[in-house]
Amino acid sequence: MHSSNHKISRDIARLKRLYQMSLRETRPGKRRFAFYDYLYEVYAVHGQWRAGLKTPEIKEKIAAVSRAPLSSDQDPLKLIVDASCTSDYKTRIQLPSA
Repeated sequence: MHSSNHKISRDIARLKRLYQMSLRETRPGKRRFAFYDYLYEVYAVHGQWRAGLKTPEIKEKIAAVSRAPLSSDQDPLKLIVDASCTSDYKTRIQLPSA
């Protein structure tokens, strides 16, 4: 596996853990903020990848690492969320867009 694919794979795994942690948060009012922490990290990872790769390369690498279906009109940010978030489709499409 190419080193950039390995980094993307590690980043997606970390985002999945953050998302799972946000789901386990049970304190009143804290779950929402835990989810915001996950979204903040999604945007941070997206920014890091955009600094080093072009959009088509990001899409290809995310699809290769996560085995997610690749759509040419799909934003890389949405692909990152789809690869790291396990909630249902209806919840994912309601996530704030860039």
